[in-house]
Amino acid sequence: DIIFSTINNLVFYNQNKPFFIVSPIMSDEEEYLLLERVYSQINSYLTYPKITDLLDIFKKYGTISNENGIKKELYQYFYKTDKNTTIENQSLGIRHLIQEDLIQINVSANDWQSALFTAALPLLQKNYINRSYIEKIIENVNSNRTSFLITKNVSLAHAKPEDGVNSLSLSITVLKKPIIFKNDKIPTQYIFTLAAVNKTSHINAMSELVALLEMPDFYEILNTATQAKEILTFIKSRFP
Repeated sequence: DIIFSTINNLVFYNQNKPFFIVSPIMSDEEEYLLLERVYSQINSYLTYPKITDLLDIFKKYGTISNENGIKKELYQYFYKTDKNTTIENQSLGIRHLIQEDLIQINVSANDWQSALFTAALPLLQKNYINRSYIEKIIENVNSNRTSFLITKNVSLAHAKPEDGVNSLSLSITVLKKPIIFKNDKIPTQYIFTLAAVNKTSHINAMSELVALLEMPDFYEILNTATQAKEILTFIKSRFP
């Protein structure tokens, strides 16, 4: 009935169904705006309140000293109150997935293929994934025009659970020099390789990753750390 995709493909437009391009990882605001767009297309009698309209009402009767702050909280409030589905392993956060030996810094790579392989190698060495999983990640980029870029300089590499995942896990790789991946126009310097065992158990960890990627000091520690444990300590301090 509805098509959601992270890639823009003409085939989807020919299905005569509502089609939405989405980011693999979205903030509360982006998720809320997506819901707003979906409801406006498929449910003319059901609407989501527009945050901009609410702000206009507030301004009529008072003074807003921090418009961006209140807007962010409104998006969080209205979106989170709509999350009624219980997520399996909801307490499993990023601190449960990240280990010191899954963090690599100052990594050299000659091309995007070697960058993706090296980024996933710690997961393979701990048997969290099979070699086929890495091969599938690279194959997807080559054959499906897949882009793992989720924000500036950051890529979230992944494939499907059935492609060779043995255990839920996540690795962090900081490249010495940024590399432009095939299908991308801007370079990647930070690669997060995700191995998910199903559709839900990694959701909470990914939500925390989004929060980390919005922290300027997270990039600072990624760039300046001389040991992996410095990055691990930072993450645990933010999500104890």
